[in-house]
Amino acid sequence: MAEVSGIIKVEEAMNGRVLVFHLKGKLDTIASLAVEKQIQDYINKGHHHILLNFSLVSYLSTLGLRMLISTTKKLSSLSGRLVLCSLSPMVLYVLEIAGILRKIDIAENESDALKTF
Repeated sequence: MAEVSGIIKVEEAMNGRVLVFHLKGKLDTIASLAVEKQIQDYINKGHHHILLNFSLVSYLSTLGLRMLISTTKKLSSLSGRLVLCSLSPMVLYVLEIAGILRKIDIAENESDALKTF
C-alpha cells in the first residue's frame, strides 16, 4: 500500500478490466488532490473502469466530492465508469447532503461493484 499523502494510503489492483483502488485514511483536501492525480494518470494510460473501495475511508472533504464528480464525468466521456463501494455511514451521509448520490454509482461491497462493470 503506497502512501499518497500523510493522511491516506492507496493500494491499486487489477481485477479483470477493472482497476480497483483500496483507500485507507482521510480523503481531505491534500489527499484528494494526490488521489485525483493518481487516478488521472491511470485514466491517461487507458484505464477507464475504476472502482474505489471506501471501506477504510473515515473522512471525505468537499474537494474529495469534487474529485469524485470530475472523475465520473471524465470516465463517462470516455465510455468508462467510476463505481464506489463499501461506504461508511459518514461518507454516505456526506454524499447525500451534497446531493450527488444520484450522480455517482455506488455498490454495497466490492463483489457487487465488480459485477456492475
